[in-house]
Amino acid sequence: MARWRSSVVAVATIGAAGVTGCSRCDYYLRNLYANDTDCERDYSLVTCTRETHEGATYILGPWYRKDRRELPAQDPGPGATAVNGKSTLAVGVEEGRRAGFGSNGARTSACS
Repeated sequence: MARWRSSVVAVATIGAAGVTGCSRCDYYLRNLYANDTDCERDYSLVTCTRETHEGATYILGPWYRKDRRELPAQDPGPGATAVNGKSTLAVGVEEGRRAGFGSNGARTSACS
């Protein structure tokens, strides 16, 4: 019986170490715009979204990786008008984080 318990502890410890070692945290940004026209000039209108938060409406561009060194093919980047990595039309930028295997997780605060 004691032998079985020690095996469970060893497997659980190795599993936890594997998850911690494989997990990575990627930082993402998305531009905030004053109007649809500015967002459409940086991206297609299809990728721009509207969100309302506490009575204010925001026009948001798509998420893109903050670290521009390792980009997936589908990354939309900071926009067509970007200079030095920043859109010239955006009025602000929202930051989010994704964590997990392959960074498939939704925006989370699990990264540190």
